[in-house]
Amino acid sequence: MAVSLRLIIALITSITVLIVAAITLAITYSVSVNAVRDTGERLSVAISSTVAHEVRGFMARGENDLIAIQNMSKVPNVTLPPDHPEYATSEKWADLYLGAIRAMSLRVNFTYSSISFIFMDGSIIVTFDHHLAPGWITEASQTWRPSLNRSTMRQYTWHLTTHETWESDPSRGAPPVGTDPGDSSDIAVPVLQLTAYREKCIWFPPAVDTNDFVNKGARFILYGACVVYNASNVLLGTANIGLFLDELPNFLRGTSKTPNTQLVLVDSYRLLLGSTYDAPFLEFGLPGVLLQRQNCVSSAFTSGGPVRIGCRSFAEDYPYAPLQDLMAVDRSLVRAPGHTVRFGKLDGKNFYYISQRIPLKLESYTINLVTFMP
Repeated sequence: MAVSLRLIIALITSITVLIVAAITLAITYSVSVNAVRDTGERLSVAISSTVAHEVRGFMARGENDLIAIQNMSKVPNVTLPPDHPEYATSEKWADLYLGAIRAMSLRVNFTYSSISFIFMDGSIIVTFDHHLAPGWITEASQTWRPSLNRSTMRQYTWHLTTHETWESDPSRGAPPVGTDPGDSSDIAVPVLQLTAYREKCIWFPPAVDTNDFVNKGARFILYGACVVYNASNVLLGTANIGLFLDELPNFLRGTSKTPNTQLVLVDSYRLLLGSTYDAPFLEFGLPGVLLQRQNCVSSAFTSGGPVRIGCRSFAEDYPYAPLQDLMAVDRSLVRAPGHTVRFGKLDGKNFYYISQRIPLKLESYTINLVTFMP
């Protein structure tokens, strides 16, 4: 039976329309998917960049104060020990630095554990919290006079919360000792050795602080130090600061992100510094009770308070499944320099995951913000 030409044309036309429609639908779907992915990537990058900027601001507070102390030594007409005319008879040589350190500590409501300037001759200017008097803050200037041996000539001690002075209640007796004879060598010597006496600033690995154990418990702390020279290139000593890191996890949870996004801070040892995921990454315990492994440090070497062990989770051990999957595939990403954006399956779901290095002014320690956005 003959097939009419009109029917053949109609069939060809219908098939052509269907093909065109299918191609158009495929293109539209592809464009839509790419548009969604592009939007998701832009959002995840925006979140990561914003939070990284906020974390950078947190870290920069201590770094900037430390570098300010370092640079004060180059201010014209600033006379430092032992060249100050009153160095041999009074503590007035310390007033300039003691005032600056006080202002820095007050500005952050004494959330630094300590700020100090340790001079090569053993003289010290310092503000710090006490293990002998938990909750109290002391400012002290100590002068090294060979004929008189070491002596603390000026000391102010007041309560962190009430701001009352120690001397306001005679029943307290003598104030706690302001400085320790070993302070200069214990801090300055390793800093100078690690920097090869170059004018640079470094972060030490996080330590445990128990000086105010009664009020605050054990706390993780990051010590920074700068080698200090004057304008004539004479080595003066070291500037030092202790920055409490236990503020960082709570600070991280309050940063700008979407509800389903999780943020993790990982340092150069692949140990966690903070996380928005609802699982602890930090544990403190007694020596002999909490097993001290590679991810643990003791307060015995950094504080005079009760000895405690502090352990942080390695990134691969932290119980957040997307992070564990990432570590199984690419361990290097959590310590990658710069800014890396990826998209893929983690924990069986699609994720944008970003590693962004937090820019720090001090050397020898790194922090990466790792962002997971489903």
